[in-house]
Amino acid sequence: MYWSTESDTWMIIQHNNTELTRVRPAPGLDQHLVHFNYSSEEEQLIGSISQSQHCEQELSYHCRKSRLLNTPEGSPFSWWLGGRTPGRVQTYWGGAHPGSQQCACGLQGDCVDPQYYCNCDADSLEWYFIIICKM
Repeated sequence: MYWSTESDTWMIIQHNNTELTRVRPAPGLDQHLVHFNYSSEEEQLIGSISQSQHCEQELSYHCRKSRLLNTPEGSPFSWWLGGRTPGRVQTYWGGAHPGSQQCACGLQGDCVDPQYYCNCDADSLEWYFIIICKM
């Protein structure tokens, strides 16, 4: 889909998970996986991104008693692939800086439990919503 005005042109590339998708365990593995299939080939996506003045993608995660991180010094419990380099392991979440192993609330010091760096890690029965990545 394309959208254009006199000053801006937008290209929107959809993937297969535009609705809320329940994350399920991978068969035989102690992992939970979600895979996004885009309507374009990876080479086309990389080409579009590299020629764009601005590019963004937003993924969100609804969590309850679902640990994402550990501590900034320890090994994270979860990660995602992508970012500016395709296939690169990323361990930051929700508005934090690459490599920080935190969510935005950890950087801002306002997580619901100050001993954690992400609200998802708080072992709370409350549901939380974080932006996984916004590029």
